[in-house]
Amino acid sequence: MPEKKNSRSADEALSFLAKTNVERPMHYSKTGNITPDTVSSREDHYQDYDDSQDDIINNKLLQRRQGGPHNKIEKQRRFALLRSSLNRRLETLVILWHTITIPFLASLFFVLCTIPMLWPLIIVYLVYFYIDANTPSNGKSADRRVEWFRSLHIWKHFVNYYPISVYKTVDLEPTFKTKKIEIILPKYHQVTTYLPSSVRKYIPTHRVLIEKEIKTGPRYIFGYHPHGVVSLGITGAFGTNGCNIGELLPGIRIYLLTLITQFKLPLLRDYLMALGISSVSKRNVTALIKRNQSVCIVIGGASESLLSKPHTIDIVLKKRKGFVKVALELGDTELVPVFGFGENTAYNVFDPSVSGKSCSVLNYVRKQMCGFQLWLKQHFGFTFPFFHARGVFNHDFGLLPYRKPINLVIGRPIPVPYIHSPTQEQIDHYHSLYVEELKRVFEQNKERFNAGSLELRIVE
Repeated sequence: MPEKKNSRSADEALSFLAKTNVERPMHYSKTGNITPDTVSSREDHYQDYDDSQDDIINNKLLQRRQGGPHNKIEKQRRFALLRSSLNRRLETLVILWHTITIPFLASLFFVLCTIPMLWPLIIVYLVYFYIDANTPSNGKSADRRVEWFRSLHIWKHFVNYYPISVYKTVDLEPTFKTKKIEIILPKYHQVTTYLPSSVRKYIPTHRVLIEKEIKTGPRYIFGYHPHGVVSLGITGAFGTNGCNIGELLPGIRIYLLTLITQFKLPLLRDYLMALGISSVSKRNVTALIKRNQSVCIVIGGASESLLSKPHTIDIVLKKRKGFVKVALELGDTELVPVFGFGENTAYNVFDPSVSGKSCSVLNYVRKQMCGFQLWLKQHFGFTFPFFHARGVFNHDFGLLPYRKPINLVIGRPIPVPYIHSPTQEQIDHYHSLYVEELKRVFEQNKERFNAGSLELRIVE
């Protein structure tokens, strides 16, 4: 994997920041040769400073702070370059859109409700919303996936922002292959299909070649680790076609799954289903796989998001065995671990559980924050860590993720037999095989993706 060379060292970067007080050092980047398993790359020549150097600079800043409290470098604020390329600006804009999608779409619906001339349309939509309420959780969301929407060029900007890259360790057998078959249809069948059969039999027919998917291989349950704050890597890779996942895994159609609560919001539910995202409920997983589709589950869930801190990889997996049981009950389904190197570095996370010794007020605030996180998880099924990263115009604080590479490595599939009523011992056996493969993927690739000093810990 080609390495990018920075035009300034960390010491020169610090000197630059101290003198200018406005921006980070620039570096020149060329698009490297893409390996067969790499499906995204940068094509941006003049870029502002990459956030991947933050760790080096922060260590230098810490050393200088120890020299005295009045060091000027401590007060500097770093801003984005005014001369950033258009691609760079578009990438930031798309990430900003992704960050505000939920509040924006929820607010937009209520704003539209205040416009009287739109009330007839609002009523029609609410009726549709009520009738269609179960679609995200009954497998029918497979019919709502819109490939052209998933393939919009904005998703290329989304994955290039970090960038997100996907690698596979082995080729996965396609679930289906497309074949052309000849069938006999009545002329103008797009219209005549709605006529009664007693009328259709008098309409002339003709032979038509159509493409049909023929099942040839197993279905897959992909498990993604770690969760991170908002699972950015798997969203870009499997939730869109920004990484050309269809070319890397041909004949496998993957649906990314998330909490059902997100489908309770008007407009947002339709936006997510158009991207091929649906509910992680057992009913939906079973229905999708029975339709010969594959699914991707972020195994750790809300509990793991609270453990998402830079320079640590703590995952929740010991008690997550439901996906193994579903695979056994369905049969012809293989388990595939996916590890996202760099997922936890996208944000800095504040840990309210760490109590201080100096101020009782701060300790009280920390306790309340922990209580709020647990309350969210118990009552709504999800929670979120208190996080920050960078802003639109600065590199120091905001809710946009850092520009740090996220590299997804897809492990080897684990074949699972059909067992109508699996015992706990059988579930534990295949769960252990999954854990073993996940650890192998991590250990064999951590040096390659600058995680050599980290340890994969299964804490729950």
